[in-house]
Amino acid sequence: MGFLDCCSNFLTMLPDPSLPFLPALLLGTIFASLILLYLYKKETNLPLNDILLHLVRSLLFHLPSSGCSASHSETDKCNNVQCVRCQRYGELQQQIIERWRRWKSRAVIESLGRVEQAVRRLEEQGKMEKSEKMADVAKNEGDEERKMKAGEETGGKLKYRAKQKRHENKTSSLNQNNGKMKDWNKEINEEEKTQKNEGCSKNEKEKTMQDKVENKREQEKLKTQMFYQKPTLFHVMDLSANPNWNEYDVFTNEQKLLKLNFELITQEFEKVFSRLQSGDTTGWKNNSILQGHWCIFPFVDQGKIITSNCHSCPGVAEIILGCLPAMMNDCVFGNAAFSILYPDSHITPHQGPTNLRLRCHLGIKVPNGCWLEVAGQQYKWAVGETLLFDDSFTHSAHFTNQPNDVHSQPRAILLLDFWHPDVNVQEKECLLELLTPLEGA
Repeated sequence: MGFLDCCSNFLTMLPDPSLPFLPALLLGTIFASLILLYLYKKETNLPLNDILLHLVRSLLFHLPSSGCSASHSETDKCNNVQCVRCQRYGELQQQIIERWRRWKSRAVIESLGRVEQAVRRLEEQGKMEKSEKMADVAKNEGDEERKMKAGEETGGKLKYRAKQKRHENKTSSLNQNNGKMKDWNKEINEEEKTQKNEGCSKNEKEKTMQDKVENKREQEKLKTQMFYQKPTLFHVMDLSANPNWNEYDVFTNEQKLLKLNFELITQEFEKVFSRLQSGDTTGWKNNSILQGHWCIFPFVDQGKIITSNCHSCPGVAEIILGCLPAMMNDCVFGNAAFSILYPDSHITPHQGPTNLRLRCHLGIKVPNGCWLEVAGQQYKWAVGETLLFDDSFTHSAHFTNQPNDVHSQPRAILLLDFWHPDVNVQEKECLLELLTPLEGA
C-alpha cells in the first residue's frame, strides 16, 4: 500500500464533518486518548492493565502543598532575595546576637565560653555578609556608571565622525594640499581605534583572570564542603565531631523506646499516608528538590509544635513531646516529622545549620535502591532500626529510578533532632533562650 492510499484510508476513518459538535468532540477525545495511551505504553513498557495505576501513582508524586508553597529544606540557603526561609536566617542571626547581649547583662557566663565564641563568630559572619552585599551594590553601581560613560563616549565619537564626514564633503573640491588634512584625520582615527582595541583587550584579560580566580575558589569551596563538617549558621567549637553516631553509646534509651513503639508509629504513619494517597494533603509539606519528590508530615517544625498534626497522630506526638529527653523541643533547630522520598529522587549534598544537634532516622518503609550518604560514606536505612548521624557534615539522600515497578513505595522514616550529647545543662539553658522559635515561622 502506497503512502497516498494509506492517507486516504486514514481520512475515511475520521468522523463525518456533518456530525454534531458533542459526538465529534467525544470521538476526537477517544482517538487522542488512544494515541497517548500507545505513546505512554511505549515509554514505560508497562502492561495495559497497569498503565492506569502507574498514571495515578505518577500524579500523586506531584503533591500540592496545603496552605504553604513549596520551599527548600531548612538546611539549605539560596540567593533568592524573596526566599522567606533565607530571610528567616537573617532574623535568627539578629535574635541570637541581641539575646546573648541581654543574657550577659544578667547572668554569669564563665561556663559559657563555647557559646560566647559561637556568637562572636556569628557576628563576624554577619558583618562579612553585610560588607559583601555592600561590595556587590557598589560593583553594580560602578558597572552602571561605566556603561553610561561608555555610552556617552560612543555618542561623542559618532558626533565627531558625522562632523568629520561633513568636513570631508566640503573639502572634496579643494586642491591637493587639503588632502594632507584628510590623511591627518585618518591617522587620528586609526590611532583612536588602536587605543580602543588595546583597552578592550586589557579589560577582557582582567575579566578572564577574575573568572578563573572565582572558579578556582568555588571548586576549592565545593571540595572542602564535600567531606567536612561545616554548619551553615551556628557553629559551637569543641563538640565531638563524628559523621556517624551509631558506633557510639549515646541516646540508647531514646532509640530503644522508638524501636519498642515501632508498631504504633507505623500504624499512625499508615493512617496519614493513606489519606495522602487518596488525595488529602492536609498536614503534609512539600520540600522542593531538583530531582524527584520529597515531602514531610511535621510534628515539630523549627521548634514550633504543629498541633493539628499531633492530633492526627497522638501516639507519636506523645513519644516526641513527652518521652524523649534528648529531643530538641522549643529550639529553632529542632524538628520531628514523617519524611517520605519517592523513587527517582535525589536530595543534593548539603550541611545542616548547626552542630548542636544529632539527627535520628527511624526506618518505616525502606524499598530497595535508597540510601543515605554522610561525609562520603553510604548508609542503608532498615525497617524498625535507627540511624544516628551529624547533619552538619555534608550529607545527601538517594532513591534510584524504578520505572517498571508500578507498585513501588516511597522511602518513609520518622525524623527526629536530638541535642548533641556534649552540650551541658548550663549551655542548654542559655541556648534555649537564644534559639527560641521565630515568630510567624
